[in-house]
Amino acid sequence: MKKDFYAYDVLAGSYVSGKGLVPTDSDEPDRILLFGGKGYKFAEPTGKVYTFQLSNDLLQGGAAGPFASAATSPVSGTGATSPLLLLEHDGGAEDTSRAVWLQTTLVVNTDEESESFGQSFINIALGEWSTTSGLSGARRGGSDLDDAYSFSGDIASLAGPDKSHFLGKNSPNLVVGFDSTGSHKIGLDTPLNPIEGENDTVQNQAGSTYHIGVGTGTTVPEEQHTGTFTGYAAGFVQQPGDGAPVSLVSNSPNNVTLSLDAATNTMSASLHVGNGMLLPNQRYNLEFGGEGNSAFIDDDIFAAFEKPGESGVQEDERYGFLGLRKRTHTYEADAQGYFVSADAINANEILFPKGPDDSFQKRAFCQDCNYIKWGAWGTRLGYEDYKGQPVTEDVHLGWWIAGDVVSSSDIPTTGKAYYEGDAIGTVASKQGGAWNQYVATGGMNMNWDFAKRLGLLKIENFDNRNFAGIMLAPGKAQFGGVLAGSGVAGTATGAFVGPNVVGGVRDAPHGVIGNFDVGNKTWKADGIFGGTRVRN
Repeated sequence: MKKDFYAYDVLAGSYVSGKGLVPTDSDEPDRILLFGGKGYKFAEPTGKVYTFQLSNDLLQGGAAGPFASAATSPVSGTGATSPLLLLEHDGGAEDTSRAVWLQTTLVVNTDEESESFGQSFINIALGEWSTTSGLSGARRGGSDLDDAYSFSGDIASLAGPDKSHFLGKNSPNLVVGFDSTGSHKIGLDTPLNPIEGENDTVQNQAGSTYHIGVGTGTTVPEEQHTGTFTGYAAGFVQQPGDGAPVSLVSNSPNNVTLSLDAATNTMSASLHVGNGMLLPNQRYNLEFGGEGNSAFIDDDIFAAFEKPGESGVQEDERYGFLGLRKRTHTYEADAQGYFVSADAINANEILFPKGPDDSFQKRAFCQDCNYIKWGAWGTRLGYEDYKGQPVTEDVHLGWWIAGDVVSSSDIPTTGKAYYEGDAIGTVASKQGGAWNQYVATGGMNMNWDFAKRLGLLKIENFDNRNFAGIMLAPGKAQFGGVLAGSGVAGTATGAFVGPNVVGGVRDAPHGVIGNFDVGNKTWKADGIFGGTRVRN
């Protein structure tokens, strides 16, 4: 209870001497959410961020966070739940900004001794809001437990007795839920492999219901800058059944584009990946963001959902024992996906947790730079192939990295540079006849000779494996080559990023980004890498 705001979880029951209040049905008690108060009076907007602490659903004990259900949450792992962030309009007569909101949860279990090793969970909720009509939006994400689940559902705030959506005297408070939306699209956790009688109906795929948002104050947002970044992505796609996951990677920095718009508080992203770096055609063309489907809080915190009707799939029809391509088919796909920055999901803190003696938080790829951005992506796709068969495919917790890619004409032709950083990706390991996926990290370094246009790329201690190879960049900024080591082989591709002119003199680029794809018959991995120049 706060001044001019109250919320109670009311159960049917009675007072029992010596026990206090006891529910009539202790196993499945009847619950009523009772809330009310007076409307909060907002000041004129100036671009502030309102923060709220969201409660978990009282009906979902053990849920990983808000907008989640216990049935699709990991048993254990390292995780973080962000506050609900509401960014208001910038204010002013010529204001074109949109009021947006964002809230996330990420849980990853990387403890090999744990029974739930490899389980992961990501939930992203975002949308737009106003002081009079409250907030509305949607939820995306997924989890990888015994099956892959895709999250969906529309979210909206509930009005109080005086029709106000924000209640309270000193700070605003609110109640949000799924079935309070005009669309009546409740929160669903849809399995890739539904089990008849267990999770094959809407009723037993339903997630959380309502959450209390307690206002915790306002903050001045970090800096926002309009800009476009390009880069690389990787992830595994799987279809229903027990088949092997298929690696998806992009093969050019033009295949991943991130655009941030500070004037509107929105963002958009395009992601084009295929099952193999050497294929001439990209297979998945995914579009994210825009007005109503994205939230750009600051330069490090942003996210977007799929643009309806703008994602597609390309598939080659082949013939003969050589698998020659006969024609390429293009399908419009029904997509439910997300594209989110690392800081929005607290990925640095989760993947690189501080030790007891650490004085600062490690940040992947570069400790303090503004020319590399990275994060996660995922999607559930549905389409009909050229044989008329329905196809469902799922990508859970893929990774992307982007930056200010240096043009070929600005790459120096003399000198050397040494880059050092990290690799983040996903492993698919076959154990006991089943494929299991889990997140892994490692170190990355590359020694580059600009005169010879080649260098040695090493990825080390990635799921206890090391692989390396010579990268070539004949006459251009993008490089690529073959990786091998620890019983696996594959490829990598990348590009140079960051400032490369100091005092009017062309210098070695400050950073490098890229992706990799390696494996053998029972172990394979793909992911992203990046680093900064530590010496010439």
